[in-house]
Amino acid sequence: MSCMGETAELDRFFEMQQLCCDKVTYGPKSVKLALEQMAVESLLLSDRLFRAKNVDLRKFYVQIYEKAKRDGLKIVIFGG
Repeated sequence: MSCMGETAELDRFFEMQQLCCDKVTYGPKSVKLALEQMAVESLLLSDRLFRAKNVDLRKFYVQIYEKAKRDGLKIVIFGG
């Protein structure tokens, strides 16, 4: 995704956070729970998460990504 597209998605995230904070979540546990409850429209991830030195952390985010993909969610991966 282009830098402009990434910026637009991030702007949308922050706008939604200000307008209705109940519709925005972040952090590994909260995002995983929201995915399990089918309460996610768009998943925003940093590509750094897929390059973490901690193997378990990398696996966790790959699983999150794969679940979102299987569920047909919009996924935005931010470049580093």
